[in-house]
Parts: sequence; C-alpha cells; structure tokens
Amino acid sequence: MSSEALLLVVHFDDPLKAQEMLIAMMRLQNRRSLVIEDAAIVTRAGSRVRIHQTKDTNPTEGAATGTWFGVLAGLIFMQPLIGAALGAAVGGLWAKLRDIGIDDDTMREMGDSLREGEAALFLLLAETYTAHLSAELGRFDGTIIHSTFDHADTETFEQALRPVGI
Repeated sequence: MSSEALLLVVHFDDPLKAQEMLIAMMRLQNRRSLVIEDAAIVTRAGSRVRIHQTKDTNPTEGAATGTWFGVLAGLIFMQPLIGAALGAAVGGLWAKLRDIGIDDDTMREMGDSLREGEAALFLLLAETYTAHLSAELGRFDGTIIHSTFDHADTETFEQALRPVGI
C-alpha cells in the first residue's frame, strides 16, 4: 500500500470513458482501496482546454461566497455594501491561494496535446492498494500519459489498460 500522494493521468478517446473511470475510482475509495486527494477530467473543445475538477473552488466561486459572508458581516456594522466588496475580495483571494492538489498549469499543458473529443483523467491518489487499482483499470481502454507511481506499478497499470489481444 502506497501512502504518499501519486499522480496518474490516463488518456481516453471519449470523455464519457474518463467519467466512467472516475466513478469506478470513487467506488474504490468507498471500499477504502485508495484515497482520492484530487481528480480532474481535462477535455479539448476547439482550441480551448477545459478542466473539470472535483475539489477546487475557483476564484469566482470564492468571490461569490465571500460576497454573501461580507454582506452578513457588513449588516452587523451597518455597512453591507462595504462588507460585500471586502468579502468578495477576500473570498476570491482565498480560493486562489487554496488551489491545492493537481496543478492547473500542468493540466492545461497536458490538455494542449489532446485532440477534439479526447479526454484525460487526472487522479492524485493516496493510500493506494495498487493491486486493487490495477484490477479496476482492467475494465477500461485507455493509455497512461503520465505517472509518478514507481516503474513496476506503472507497467502493471499499462498492461491492465491494454485491450485483450493486443
């Protein structure tokens, strides 16, 4: 069982396959076979790379939440507009500083290599039972494009992802 957070990136020819694998990984987490610290599905739409993260709060969401808390705090001091402005600023900054897990720039960079209609599933995993992960990967047809697991585990995962007969 590995206890440090390790990154696994799997390429798929269809975003739905990436979503299916993410759901399978969530089932493994429910069975306590691994811990997902962060996960994202990266797709390409035209010339844009889209990142769909499972855990991060983006600055816009942080600002919106901060605005509401700022209004409430501002009401206490009879200055709801000032409270809203300060809350939005603090909330946006908090979300930007809180961006933990998989680096957004790394995901964008790898996403640039995707073609239209393709997807990459990024998994930052901790406390991973590699045998359980490998068995689950055998259900999917994908390609590992990046891994921080050791070489032997990565090879095992690659073998599991290969369709039968290849």
